[in-house]
Amino acid sequence: ITDTTISGNYTLAADQSGGGLAIDGSVLSLSRSTISGNSATGYGGGIQMAGPGTKTLTNVTISGNTAHIGGGISNGGGGGTTDIINSTIANNHFSASGIAGGVANYGSISFLNTIIANNDADNCSNNLPGGTWTSLGYNLDSAGTCGFTATGDLQNTDPLLGLLANNGGLTQTHALPSGSPAVEAGTNSGCPGTDQRGVLRPYGTYCDIGAYEYEPTNHAPTDITLTNNTVPENQPAFTQIGSLLTTDSDLGDKHTYSFACLVPGTDDASFQIGSDKLLTNAVFDYETKDTYDICIR
Repeated sequence: ITDTTISGNYTLAADQSGGGLAIDGSVLSLSRSTISGNSATGYGGGIQMAGPGTKTLTNVTISGNTAHIGGGISNGGGGGTTDIINSTIANNHFSASGIAGGVANYGSISFLNTIIANNDADNCSNNLPGGTWTSLGYNLDSAGTCGFTATGDLQNTDPLLGLLANNGGLTQTHALPSGSPAVEAGTNSGCPGTDQRGVLRPYGTYCDIGAYEYEPTNHAPTDITLTNNTVPENQPAFTQIGSLLTTDSDLGDKHTYSFACLVPGTDDASFQIGSDKLLTNAVFDYETKDTYDICIR
């Protein structure tokens, strides 16, 4: 199952499991998909998995689901294994007298580069009968209930997730802001080549934790200044007048200058730009003309 949204489904009878998706005794490969807003009267509001076979979730968002046990995911026994990679499990719930808003595990499950955050009560119930829980490292738990103690794991850490929204791609995601501790905190080993939206990973040096890879927003410069605006007359062409400086909140950006304004200056042709330097393009005689008008962008 790829590039798919499973949303708004529910079970009706008492103690029915798998509000969004129920997998029993099958192999599952789920990627670049969102499971949201589903509910179950039993186990697994988002996904219920059980039985033999390998279940792999990669670049998956599981959000806003509800069940009695395992609002986001319930992973049952039966000899199968479940591997969750670069996924986000957030804002899921359990119903009255239930447990594990995020993940309830009765089987074998592992996590890598995954966020489990802001779910009702325990993000994870990882000590249930028959359960084997493995952190492969570089996971984030907003509380301290997931037993994430391997290399790179973060506990009691708020990932500062955005709301579930269209952030590009074919399915909704929880965006990471620039200050999120999940940014640049994952491992590149085992990290998929893109995020849930298809954005290349890693954007920086290391993959981000979760289904979303942060991309900085670049802001337009706000001003250009000239360090000097006078030059003696009768100087040869190509004499430097001053340097061009740009006001830009994105430190480290490089800038290119030109005379290509929508409304050109009346004297643009008398000057030239060399990299970030303003130069003359003529010999000036101030008895003839002593003021010049140019426009640079």
